[in-house]
Order: sequence, then C-alpha cells, then structure tokens
Amino acid sequence: KETAPDLKALNSPALASVAWVTMMYTFFGAQVSAKWDPTPDEKVSEIAERVMMNTLEQAPCFFVTMWLHAIFVNPATAGALGFVYVAFRYSYGLFYGLYGQFTIIAEVSTVTNCESS
Repeated sequence: KETAPDLKALNSPALASVAWVTMMYTFFGAQVSAKWDPTPDEKVSEIAERVMMNTLEQAPCFFVTMWLHAIFVNPATAGALGFVYVAFRYSYGLFYGLYGQFTIIAEVSTVTNCESS
C-alpha cells in the first residue's frame, strides 16, 4: 500500500515554491520601478513587463508539475528541479535585457519551461 510523503519530505519543494514567489515579487518590483521612473526608458519598461508576464504565464505549469512530482514520485527530486527551474527563470530577465531584446541567449533560460519539452 502506497502512502503520501510525510510533510517533512516536502520541505524542498516548499522552499522552491518560496524561492519562486520571492523571484516573482522581484519581477513585480522591477516592472513597477521601470514604469515609475521619472524618465522612463520604454525598452526597459517593455522588458520588465515581458519578463514578469512570461513568468506569470509559466507559473501554473511549474507549480502543478512540481507538486504532482513531489507528492506522487519523489519530493527531493521535485524540490531540486524546482530550484533549477527558479534559477533558469530568474536568468530570463538578465539574458533578455543583455541585448535589449529577445535573442538566442534568452532562449537558454527558457529550456526548463513546460512548453519547451
């Protein structure tokens, strides 16, 4: 008879979820800051908004798949992969802004997204 993992085993995916939320609030802040700048740069504002919206678009797929894996397969692996996802997702904004537009380097950060698999 199989049972669900105990709550202590779910610490890693829970921490990956907290890391994602922290990252998302960073993106919200960047977007608000770009819009409230006294001399706004339209390109910066566009990149900040795109990074925030793209991250938000990917959120349901990330959370559903990570938590299903954590509960039904292996919570340690789910948490580790959750942190990898957050690191790649965080780099999306850095890579997108590197050249001021979407380039192949930004594509590197999207390989962990659900639509890429």
